[in-house]
Amino acid sequence: MAERSAQKHQYKDTLNLPHTEFPIRAHSQENDPKMIDRWQHEQLFKNAMHCNEGNQQFIVHDGPPYANGHIHLGHAYNKILKDVVAKARRMMGFHVPVVPGWDCHGLPIEKKVAGEQPELSGSALQSACREYALRWVDTQRDEFKRIGVLMDWDHPYVTMAYDYEASILEAFAYLYDDGLITRKNKTVTWCPTCQTVLAAAEIEYHERKDPSVYILFPLQNNALQSYCTDDKPISIVIWTTTPWTIPLNRAVAIRPNTQYAIVDTGDQYAVVAHALVRSVFGEEANVVASFDSQELDGAQLSHPITGRTTPILLDQLADVSEGTGAVHIAPGCGPVDYEIGVKYGLEIFSPIAPDGTYQNAIEPHDLSGMSISDGNSWVLRSLRDNNRLLRKESCRHKYPHCWRCHNPLIFRATPQWFIDVEKNNVKQRALDSIADIQFSPEQGRNFLYATVENRWEWCISRQRVWGVPIPALLSKHGDPAYITTEFVRSVAQKVAEHGIEYWSYATPEKLVQDGILPEDFPVHDYYCETDILDVWFDAGVSHYAVLSKRPGLSVPADLYIEGVDQH
Repeated sequence: MAERSAQKHQYKDTLNLPHTEFPIRAHSQENDPKMIDRWQHEQLFKNAMHCNEGNQQFIVHDGPPYANGHIHLGHAYNKILKDVVAKARRMMGFHVPVVPGWDCHGLPIEKKVAGEQPELSGSALQSACREYALRWVDTQRDEFKRIGVLMDWDHPYVTMAYDYEASILEAFAYLYDDGLITRKNKTVTWCPTCQTVLAAAEIEYHERKDPSVYILFPLQNNALQSYCTDDKPISIVIWTTTPWTIPLNRAVAIRPNTQYAIVDTGDQYAVVAHALVRSVFGEEANVVASFDSQELDGAQLSHPITGRTTPILLDQLADVSEGTGAVHIAPGCGPVDYEIGVKYGLEIFSPIAPDGTYQNAIEPHDLSGMSISDGNSWVLRSLRDNNRLLRKESCRHKYPHCWRCHNPLIFRATPQWFIDVEKNNVKQRALDSIADIQFSPEQGRNFLYATVENRWEWCISRQRVWGVPIPALLSKHGDPAYITTEFVRSVAQKVAEHGIEYWSYATPEKLVQDGILPEDFPVHDYYCETDILDVWFDAGVSHYAVLSKRPGLSVPADLYIEGVDQH
C-alpha cells in the first residue's frame, strides 16, 4: 500500500510541461513598484512619445476621465484599448504621441468638497476643489502607469489648468460670434436636491409609485350643450400622474379630426376620446353623443381650481391610444409642453424655486412656499372639494431620477444658456461629417447620428460654482444680458492669468477698472452671471484646447475611443 502511494506522487514527473522563470504568484505589491522604477529609469514613457519621431504621425486623442476616485475597470478598459492601438502603430513605424487628460470641474467634486468643508463658498470653494481634483489626478496617473499604459504622463492636460479654462472661454466666444449662443426661459430637467439643470446623459430612470388621476375641466359658454338633454355641466377629462402641475396649466390639447364622446356620469357630462371610453369608464359607460373634435376649435375651459380661462388646442400631440385623449398642457413643467407652449404662444409659467417649492407667483397663493410633493396632496384635496376629481388611482411607472443623488427630477422653466445647433446649418454639417468617420463597431454611427439628429439645441448652463463661468452681465431690470465676443475674450485673458477664480470676485465695477468694460458702462444696472458651463462642454472642446494648440499634435485625431455617453 505504501508503495502504491509513493508511485501516485510521482505522476507529476511524467507530464511534458514547459518550464518558465515566471513565479506562480505575481507579488504585485512588491514587484510593481520595482517595475515602475525601472520604467522610469529607462525613461520608457518619454522614449515611447519620441519613438519614430519624424515619421508619419498617428494621433490618438485621450478623452478625459473624471478626477474623483481610483480607476476602475471602465478606466482600464478604455486606456488599454488606446494603448494597444498606439503600441501597434509604433511597431508599424508611426510616430504616436499620446497626451493623457483629466476632467476636473463639475458637481461630483463640488458636492464632495462642500460636504467636507461646508463653510467654503466662491473662490475659496473653487480652490479647495482644485486641490481635491489634483490629488486624484496624481493618484490615477500612478494607477494608469501600473497597468503599463504608455502616455506622456509628465505633460498631461487637465481641464482646470488656467490655460485650458481660458481655451474653454475662447471656444465659447467663437460660438457666440457665430450667433449660436442664446439665453432664454425654457423648461429643463431639474434636480431639486442638487439644485441644477441636468443633461440628457445625466438622467436615469427608476420605477416609482405615483397618483393616477382623472380631472374635469368644465367647458365654458354652453359648448356641446346641444348634444345633451339637460343643463348638467360638461367637462373635458384629462389624465395625469403629476397633480402638482395642475396649478401651472395653460391649455388642454385634443386631437384634431377625431371622434370624441360625451358620457353621462350622473351629476355631469364628461368628454373623452371615443376610442378610450371603455378604458376610462368601463363597459357600462353611458355615451349620450359623439362629435368631431373640430367642433371644439376655439372653445375654452375653466381651470378646475382657479377658474381661470384655459384654451382648447387642436394638436397631434393628443394621443387617443391611452389616457383620455385630452392632454393637460403646463409649458413650464415639461419639455413637450414647452414646445407646445412656444408653438401656440402660451405663457411659460413656472413659479417653482430651485429646491422644488412653489414661489409667490403661484395661483392659488395657498401653495406658496409648499413643496411640490405636498402640492400633490393639496391639489387632490382641492379638486375633490370642487367636485373636479373624476377618479383617483395609483400607478407604477418609470420616472426620471438624478444620476448623482438618485432622487426624482422635475421639469422647471428657468433662464438658461443654449447652443442653437440648427443655426448656420451646424447640425446638418455635423450629420454630414459623421459619414466620413470610421466606426468600430459600425452601429456606433447610427447611435451618434440619431443623437445629433434629434437635438435642436443644447442647454450649456449649470447652477454651480466649480466650473468655467459664463461671462455675461445680467440686468437688474429685466433687460437682455450684456455679452459681446470681445468681452468674453477679455475675460478669457484674465482667466488664463488667474483661473476661474477671477470671475468669482469680479463685479461690474472691477471689470471697468480692469479695462474689460468701457468707462461709461452703467455698472449699477447689472450684476455678474453666476451660472457655469456644462462640464461636458469642457471635454467637448478638448480637441481645440489640446490637439490644435500643443506643438507636435494636430487636428483631427486619427483615433478617439470613448463610451457612447460622450455622444
